[in-house]
Amino acid sequence: MLFAYPVTAFVAGADWSRLLRATLVPSMPQSRDEWSTLVAILGPTWMASRPGQELEAGKGVLHSHVALDRRGCRTGLRGLNLVKALYWTAIINGLLAPFLLIAILVVASDKKLMQGQPSSRLGWTIVALTTVAMFAAGVAMFVV
Repeated sequence: MLFAYPVTAFVAGADWSRLLRATLVPSMPQSRDEWSTLVAILGPTWMASRPGQELEAGKGVLHSHVALDRRGCRTGLRGLNLVKALYWTAIINGLLAPFLLIAILVVASDKKLMQGQPSSRLGWTIVALTTVAMFAAGVAMFVV
């Protein structure tokens, strides 16, 4: 499966100079769709405690809404596009994640609650910067 991505690039006839430039020169998202996709990526990514966790969660959602009949597989809810449902679930997750991160920051800073072992300054700073970045991406998703 890992080799499917590079093979697809060759089969699809990628513009290699543009691809190389986009790989080496980072850029900010320019549209609401791009910001939404960034939020959708950030939401499940920061929460994954083990590889494939998002995939497993996604499978659970898919299995709970899919029914089989004689003609094959169809959704249990008429008109529900399962891919769009997973995408919007990831966006909601990304929009709510910064609020949970704030709670984590508060708890991690409390010496009593953490039994004398609060989070390190570096760890706290990294989580705080992540929280700010996720808030900014969520706001940009609606403003841009």
